[in-house]
Amino acid sequence: MDMAITLDNNLFREAEREAEQLDVSIPEFCSLAVKEFIKNRKKSELTKQINDFYSQFKTEIDADILQAQYDMLAEEEW
Repeated sequence: MDMAITLDNNLFREAEREAEQLDVSIPEFCSLAVKEFIKNRKKSELTKQINDFYSQFKTEIDADILQAQYDMLAEEEW
């Protein structure tokens, strides 16, 4: 399917430079950019769903464990 889009001049020049570096045409570059955008949105949505799920559970660190970790750090030579 063909589609026309409008880019401002600065964005178009940047896209041209990136497309040239990738050795692809501008339409191919735009297609890659849209695919990457969609992939990143899906990842963001998945991360949000995971965070929402785990936010239901208590995640506090036990005070004794926290103190033991702190004590071990104090012994390390920096």
